[in-house]
Amino acid sequence: MQHKRVVRMKKKVMFISPYRGLVNIINSIEMPAELDVSVEVGNLNEGVELAIEAEKKGYDLIISRGGTASQIEEIVSIPVIHIEITGYDILRIIAMITGVDTKVALVGFPNISEGAATICSILEYDVNLITINSQTEVEEVLYHLKNEDYSVVIGDVVTVKHAKEAGLQGVLLTSGREAVFDSLKVGLRMFELLENNQKNYEITQNLFDSMPLPTAVLNNNKHIIYHNKSFLEKVVQSGIASKNQFYEFLNNIDENEEKFYFDEENLINFTLKTFSIENSKDLQGIVIKRFRYEESHTFIHKKEILENPNIIGNSDSAIKIKKLIDFYSKNEGIISIIGEKGTGKKTVAKAIHFRKFGSEHPIYFIDLIKISEDMIDYIKYSFKRILQGSIILENTEKISPIFLNELLKNVNKKVQLFILFNSMNHLENTDSIASNHLEYIKDARSIHLPPLRNRTDDLKYFVNYYLSNLNAEKGLEILGIKKEALEILQQCFWSGNIPQLKLLINEISLFVQNHYIELNDVEFLKNPRTTGTNDEITVKIDNLKNIEKQIIEEVMEREKGNQSKTAKVLGINRSTLWRKLNE
Repeated sequence: MQHKRVVRMKKKVMFISPYRGLVNIINSIEMPAELDVSVEVGNLNEGVELAIEAEKKGYDLIISRGGTASQIEEIVSIPVIHIEITGYDILRIIAMITGVDTKVALVGFPNISEGAATICSILEYDVNLITINSQTEVEEVLYHLKNEDYSVVIGDVVTVKHAKEAGLQGVLLTSGREAVFDSLKVGLRMFELLENNQKNYEITQNLFDSMPLPTAVLNNNKHIIYHNKSFLEKVVQSGIASKNQFYEFLNNIDENEEKFYFDEENLINFTLKTFSIENSKDLQGIVIKRFRYEESHTFIHKKEILENPNIIGNSDSAIKIKKLIDFYSKNEGIISIIGEKGTGKKTVAKAIHFRKFGSEHPIYFIDLIKISEDMIDYIKYSFKRILQGSIILENTEKISPIFLNELLKNVNKKVQLFILFNSMNHLENTDSIASNHLEYIKDARSIHLPPLRNRTDDLKYFVNYYLSNLNAEKGLEILGIKKEALEILQQCFWSGNIPQLKLLINEISLFVQNHYIELNDVEFLKNPRTTGTNDEITVKIDNLKNIEKQIIEEVMEREKGNQSKTAKVLGINRSTLWRKLNE
């Protein structure tokens, strides 16, 4: 008798990595033949959305790590396996920060802190180990660490996120191959638990997501607990659902009532209708009709600031910047920030904003290079509609002082205003343009940011910060930079400033053979700064006059040949302008 051959379907497994570096480790492992494995990157809420989508697509198992895994298993009905952190993982990360001349703490659950305690005791590492039993303890622990002058905190993704929000440097405790392989073994033993429930869930979820109108479910506190894909794209991702204005709107709408909603900040309006859900007294459905975007312009970009920007460095300049941020965040008034491109003007503005408002209110970035004076009426209207948060004016030197003054009359008093000026390192009187503009502004205060070449003591901190991020993103194991290699970087001109350094470290990391950036990794930079060849964008001295004349001619053209206006914009007198034009 001939037996029928039973073909077993491969089990679908999705790894959801909270950080990109873990993806490289997962991909380096040879997967069992009976598994169909895919890998995605998503931390916390992003990971949850990936898991929901994976469940819709018929995945049998999710493997993730830390807080992301915990959030996922609360949402999906399929099994979720946690990638544990091994002793080797702890040893690797502690070894990386050894020698850092700042106070270091490790914050983790008992399985992490107890293992770390043994390692630190044996190897005599000076790391403060703090045990927590719940993620809710993290913020309070970080608050005390900051008050005790700790600056580096090791932990999981959630801990690192809160550390950054508190202004500390967070170092992610990454997982190695052994932990990933162990999670696969556990997963292979759990597949039989899910198949019956999966089919019914897919039908319901696909039906809900197929609905063309944005639809969601509220609990008795008017919080959104479930939504379809259309609601996610139009309401959640636009930021409407997270606003107090929208929450108050939901609290003031009755069952089976239809109301009109207008979001002034995003220029969005729609009609919302509620409906009852059978056999669910504590739940209420909402459906959105006639969703419409009003006209908007590309020169205004809104951004939520969810964590405290990290001001890197410990030099006198860095300490001064941190003190100014602290001082200005406690006071009112317009703040001008002046510096070369890439010196961190927007980062400083965001740091003051976060100290002042936290994540409660957004920042509006307005690029003045994209506007003209014939748009003044619409710009005034846009400014008046911004009621809270901060406005950052970029490329302010590109508009006339009179036009700037006209714009500022329409800024709400509750809004913190930042005015950013780009100074040019190859012209004299680099701050003169800013001075001309600031003459029109009452009680404006200024922050001058030095170029990176004047902050060489901070280069080590910048390099370590970027390496820490690269290790987490790409699964690298670069522990730092050797002294002789750092000295080469300190001799560079860095006319591209901080972004140029970040790009260089990213490029060097691709070729580093050892655990440290060595002298041979940076030898190609060994050119005297007087030659002007050690930086791809350094202007040669012989060409300065031609570039200066070109800039003058461009400003003259913009000002339609008016020499008085041209001289004022350039910050020079008319006789100097005439002489330079005729040289």
